[in-house]
Amino acid sequence: MPKIAAFPKGFIKQLVSGQMSIYEWVDLATALEIDGLEFYNDFADVQDPSNWPKVRKAVEERGMVIPMMCASPDFTIPDREGRNREIE
Repeated sequence: MPKIAAFPKGFIKQLVSGQMSIYEWVDLATALEIDGLEFYNDFADVQDPSNWPKVRKAVEERGMVIPMMCASPDFTIPDREGRNREIE
């Protein structure tokens, strides 16, 4: 049977700005009874690598996994330096 994961598209602005914590999203997603949660590299709570083990633990304690980390660099920036920053 296929496994299902969810990406919080409806909460992305709040998760990036820090208005919503990743832990709030994890708690909300628990009600969905899905297998995993997809994350985005710009979520405020994953900016600091020291948070990664805590976030992973929170997800796994609820019986889910993090099968994918989405990244969305913008290579349409006209300025060469700006495009180079997107690679970093």
